[in-house]
Order: sequence, then C-alpha cells, then structure tokens
Amino acid sequence: MSLAIKPRCESCQDNKGGFFCLLEGQNLSYVDSQKTHSTYKKNAVLFKRGDNPEGIYCVLSGVVKVETENHEGKSHILCIAGRGDVLGYRALFSKSLYQARAVVHEESEICFIPRNAVDRLIKENAPLALRFLELLSEDVKLAEERLCSATDNDSAARIADTLLFFESNYSPEKPWTRKEIADWAGTSPETVMRTLSSFEDNKWILSEGKRIHILQSKELKSLSHK
Repeated sequence: MSLAIKPRCESCQDNKGGFFCLLEGQNLSYVDSQKTHSTYKKNAVLFKRGDNPEGIYCVLSGVVKVETENHEGKSHILCIAGRGDVLGYRALFSKSLYQARAVVHEESEICFIPRNAVDRLIKENAPLALRFLELLSEDVKLAEERLCSATDNDSAARIADTLLFFESNYSPEKPWTRKEIADWAGTSPETVMRTLSSFEDNKWILSEGKRIHILQSKELKSLSHK
C-alpha cells in the first residue's frame, strides 16, 4: 500500500455515478477532510476475517474481491467491487467482525472513510441512509439468486451465469483466472476448464489466454433456463 495525493470528492471521476454522489457542498468537503486515499498493489489485503471494521472503503479504480474459505481451505468469492463501489458496510452497520477478507484483484485506488464520519453522514443525510438500505437489499437479492442457481443449476449453467455476470459488471477485456471463475460459480477449476472448452467448441465463447470473449450470450443464458 502507498499513500497518494488525496483527490477531492468534487473532482472525482465517479462523483456523478459513485456511491457518494448524493452528497454535495459541505458534506462532500467533510468527506474530503475525513478520508484517506491509498494505492494498493494486486493481492494486497484490505481486511480479513476477524478484523474489527473501522469504516468503509470506496473503490476509485481497480477491482477488489471479497472472499471466504471453508474448513477445507476452498475459496468462495462472495462479491466483487469495482469503480464507485463500497466495501465493509455490512460488518460496520451490524457491529460485528468481518466474516471474510477483501483482496485486491488488480492495482486499485481506494478511499477509506472512518466510522465516525460515516455515522455522521448517515444521521444528517436521509438520502444517503436510504442508498445504504438499497445497497443492502441488492446484496440480499444477489445472494438469493446465487443460492437458487447453486440449488437448481448444474455446473455448466453456473459457469455460464458467471461469465455473463463478469461481462455485464466489468470490462469484457478484464482477465479472470479459471480458479476465480470456479470460486464464483461454486465448482472446481478442472470443471471450469472442461466446460469452457465445450463452450468454445460450440462457438459460444472465444478464449485468448485468461481473457474470455462471449460470442453467443443467448446460448449461455439458455443454459440456466433448461
């Protein structure tokens, strides 16, 4: 991690579409005065299971994975945060320890807003409090969808859903390892490799190293509806 020149919220590239875009004027100036800004290298850990939450992380650039491990040491990706997303709010609001770890997937610029500042902003800004409620609701919806997918769909359908999710939420040019795809889909890297090979034989995708280009999204979507 390295400290960098702290960008002003008013000039942030995500000010019109990021999480804190609801704030303006004195509230943005207050965030500026309270936050820290750092650049993290790939594989840096923002927080880990058992840590006490001290605030909220806001991703300015890059990608961060939140993942956990089972008793056998197998990783499961719980969520992926990109530009404009926030991390660490569930544990902060529930006053509990982190139950997972956040790992930088690619070099990222991240701002950290401490607990006391977050508390003040929520108490004084009803729209921001509502936005957090919406975000928590979206988290529950995604968790329900993934649970249904794990219960109702086979591994090929889950892998297809994963590819479509990654493409719709992140740059199609962003490389994902077979293990990362497996962690999100809830299967093994070996199954991912066999399935991707089958998809490629069917001309549904094109693999170029770690990069996967979707050629037939309709065919991939159809798998989860069989």
